[in-house]
Amino acid sequence: MSEGTLARDVRWRLARDMARHRWLKMAAQVGCDAACWLCALLVAARATGALAGVHLAGAAFWYEVPGTCVLVAACGFTTGLYRGRYLRGSSDQVLSVMVAVTLTACCLVVVARVLPAGQRATLEMVALGAVLALAAMLGARYVDYAARLRARPSAGTAG
Repeated sequence: MSEGTLARDVRWRLARDMARHRWLKMAAQVGCDAACWLCALLVAARATGALAGVHLAGAAFWYEVPGTCVLVAACGFTTGLYRGRYLRGSSDQVLSVMVAVTLTACCLVVVARVLPAGQRATLEMVALGAVLALAAMLGARYVDYAARLRARPSAGTAG
C-alpha cells in the first residue's frame, strides 16, 4: 500500500468516524460559522472605519464575542442549518445558509440598537460583515465537500 493511499484511507476513516458522532460534527459546524462571522465583522469594521475607536483588548469587546457566537448558533439552529438534512452543495443548503446569515444580520442590527453608543455596530458594518460571512460560510462548506470527495477511497478495479 503506498503512502498516499494509506493517508487517504486514514482521512476517510476519520471522516467516517466523525460522521458517527453527530454532535461533534454539529459543534464543528457551529464553531466554523461563528469564526466566519467574527472574522467577517472584524474585516468589515476595519473596512468601514468602525474599528478606529474600539479597543480590542477591552472587556466590552470580549463580552461581545461570545454573544455573537451564541447569536450565530441560535440563528443557525432556528433555520435548521445544523440538522444535517441538506445534501452537501445543494441549492437547499445554500438557501439555508443565506437565510441564517440574513437572520443573524437582522438580529445584530436589532441588538446594536440597545448597546451603549461606543459599542454599536453600524448598519454598513453589519451589511458588509453579512456578505463576507456568507462567502466564508459557503466557502468553508465547499472545502469540506471537496475534502470529503477527495478522501473517499476509489473503487477497486476489476482484474
